[in-house]
Amino acid sequence: MKETTPKPTMIGVSIRPSKHLKRVWEHPFVWWPLSCVLVLTVVVTYLSQLVNEGMWADLILPIPFVYVITLIGLVIGIVINTAVYKFIVFLAKGDATFQQLFSGVLYITPITIIGTIISHLAIIMFHVPKDITITSLNAFI
Repeated sequence: MKETTPKPTMIGVSIRPSKHLKRVWEHPFVWWPLSCVLVLTVVVTYLSQLVNEGMWADLILPIPFVYVITLIGLVIGIVINTAVYKFIVFLAKGDATFQQLFSGVLYITPITIIGTIISHLAIIMFHVPKDITITSLNAFI
């Protein structure tokens, strides 16, 4: 009987990274984490629009077009990031596939996006200055 390993989870990667990234490595999923990253990016873009109202008012492009460009740019950025990791793995004579690396990047990316969401919500709800990132130790140093 074939033993099945549980699927990795987005929350699991942030709580127990080594365990869940090993699962990502064994079974690289792409579509589910990509969908989650795209949805979170739409949320961040909307919150950014609320935080930086003056900048968004000066845009020549229509707002929906900005969202589409943001999503396309995010996917291209993740692909470039993965290609750089693949090049480093190649130089180190590793055996990771592009899909494994791409899946790993997709599972790690929401951690950064959620930090940005928390920062934007703090600016909106508690009027924290925009130059202070509350999800980083930089604010305390």
